[in-house]
Amino acid sequence: MASTTVRVSEHTHELLHKLAAATGEPLQKVLERAVENYRRAQFFEELDAAYARLQADPSSGRRSSPSGWRIACGRCSTSEAPPAGQGGTTA
Repeated sequence: MASTTVRVSEHTHELLHKLAAATGEPLQKVLERAVENYRRAQFFEELDAAYARLQADPSSGRRSSPSGWRIACGRCSTSEAPPAGQGGTTA
C-alpha cells in the first residue's frame, strides 16, 4: 500500500502513539481508524441534518423514519455507512 507523510502536532502524535501502544496496533492503523470514524461521524451528522430538514418540510409528506434506519450512539446499528466514494458523502 502506498503511503505519504502527514504533519500532525506533537500532542496529536503523542495521542496516536499512546493509542497504538494501548491497542497493539501500528500507529498508521490507529490513524486510519480515526479518520474512518471521523468520516462516518460526518456522514451521520449530514444524514441527521438532512432528515431534520425533511421532517421540517410540511410538503414532504413524510413523518416517520424509513424502516431499517436505526442510529444508536452515533453508529448505525443495521448497516454501516457506505465506504468513501460509494454513495453518501465524500470528504
